[in-house]
Amino acid sequence: QPTNFTQYEKNSSHYINPDAIYGMDPKGQEYSGNPYLFGVDPFWNLAENKLTFVNSYKMKLAVILGLTQMTFGLILSLFNYKFKGKVVDVYCTFLPQMIFLQCLIGYLSS
Repeated sequence: QPTNFTQYEKNSSHYINPDAIYGMDPKGQEYSGNPYLFGVDPFWNLAENKLTFVNSYKMKLAVILGLTQMTFGLILSLFNYKFKGKVVDVYCTFLPQMIFLQCLIGYLSS
């Protein structure tokens, strides 16, 4: 690894050491040209706005996982109502909750 960090060159909005080894070269043989299926590109660690981007990414993932968990819980309650034979609870509890949750998801995604 290079140890000369006194010579920097300006690249976009931040300074990068031209001698440093950053990992995969986007123009090299290692990169297949396809985006990542899941996760964040490691080159975001070099960006000046890394913290803002990663916090926004984590917050969006938390909202998606939370809404998925709530939808799964409502579907489980539907099976519970059907198992116990409570048809009234399906129409008076499950349907209003599911409609409200899906409308909330639609509002948040638009």
